[in-house]
Amino acid sequence: MTGDGRRRSPRAALSIPLRVKWTTARGEITEEQTRTETLNGHGARIRLKTPIRIGLEMEIVNLENQESARACVVWASDHSTHDGQRVGIEFLTPRAAFWGITYAP
Repeated sequence: MTGDGRRRSPRAALSIPLRVKWTTARGEITEEQTRTETLNGHGARIRLKTPIRIGLEMEIVNLENQESARACVVWASDHSTHDGQRVGIEFLTPRAAFWGITYAP
């Protein structure tokens, strides 16, 4: 969000299949397939089975168009053994075409 409480780009409730990969604190590579719950021009909210922490960097691959991007975890819910963890990710660099839709500046 911006300082005045507005989002930098509008959110969309779209389900796009993703492959997410990151390195754990122990140096192990972890990978999951998931889907977006909501997304915008700066990132998305996803759900992961593996608990993760804010600040973790990961590689995201959009399985519909094979675009890849680096992202950082900026928000994470509590982890549930039943539902997993909802995670907010933000691209490290702007990726206007990543979702296959156009966002106006």
